[in-house]
Amino acid sequence: MNLTLICWTLLALQAPESTDKPVAIKGVRILTSSGDEIPVGTVVIKDGKIEAVGAEAAVPAGAQVIDGSGRVLMPGLIHPATRIGSSLSGSGNAPDHIAIEELAPSLDAYRPIVRAGFTTMALYPTGAPISGQAVAFKPRGVARDQMSILSPAYLRLEMEASTRVKEQIRLALEGAKRAKERKDAKPDDRTMPLVQFLKGELRAVVDIRSPGDYLHFRQILKPFEDPALKFAILGNSDLWRGAAALGAKKETVILRPELVAVPDTRIRVNPAAELAAAGCTIALAPYDNLPSIEAHLFRVAMLVKGGLTREAALKAITLVPAQAAGVDKRVGSIEKGKDADLLLLDGDPFSGSARILKVFIDGKVEYEAAP
Repeated sequence: MNLTLICWTLLALQAPESTDKPVAIKGVRILTSSGDEIPVGTVVIKDGKIEAVGAEAAVPAGAQVIDGSGRVLMPGLIHPATRIGSSLSGSGNAPDHIAIEELAPSLDAYRPIVRAGFTTMALYPTGAPISGQAVAFKPRGVARDQMSILSPAYLRLEMEASTRVKEQIRLALEGAKRAKERKDAKPDDRTMPLVQFLKGELRAVVDIRSPGDYLHFRQILKPFEDPALKFAILGNSDLWRGAAALGAKKETVILRPELVAVPDTRIRVNPAAELAAAGCTIALAPYDNLPSIEAHLFRVAMLVKGGLTREAALKAITLVPAQAAGVDKRVGSIEKGKDADLLLLDGDPFSGSARILKVFIDGKVEYEAAP
């Protein structure tokens, strides 16, 4: 037998098994996001995944037990469209640009993000009208491949109600449609992401500034419409004025968690609640500054106080943004087999005063509040 092979065999025999114990968070109120709330239950974590969840979930022998009495457990927050995490290098403006090339690993820079409860982010490239492809990542790690969980996550488009932009998007989609229909040649690198979008193989996030821009985008998309297409609308709070049109198409809309005033009146509008009532599916994302990141749960709580349902609010900060980023098979809800990305709070997340006690990413405590 080869001497090298013998050495490797001996090392393998001597290698210790993983010493990571299962973790059981017991007696906790569980907000699953994908199903009913569990008033008192247990979540078991093993090898970074959720092993079991439920009122009757058994605690494995030898598990580390965390007492969840009087606490609330929910999925980690998802930021579906951010520039946090980008390096100083140039960004996109081409369909084949991949944002993972910009992702900046760091041991320290993401700590405030994690402390605020965010466990998954989607970094998008800038540029218009077709920016490139986003990367979904966990905000910890020292290497891009260690942080990334999906690349590409989605194709980003930026819509403006200008003839030039509309024509650029229309021509790009027409070229992709021709390439999609050809059987004798593979699309080039710049065209391939658009072909994948038209086939429903790659999601898109469309940055839209106004209800008018949305109507223009829908007009452009009409010749290419297909049930397979998957995209979300990223817009500002003014989109509530187009609630009827957006709701009629059952759009997924990514908004900032804010109340807005109607000009020249004392009337305040809850855009998320208005769009949800019209039939839209809502995701909520903070602005890319630390005060907005830190106040995200509080601001969502104000939307709940202003009429957004608790169920819609919970999904809007967990499962729906995970779906928009294409990572809902792994994160966004508390289900068996998903990544153990969890928040343990001292109270209801929509009370306006709840404090995050622990943040788990892949089953490991990445943040713990001081006693």
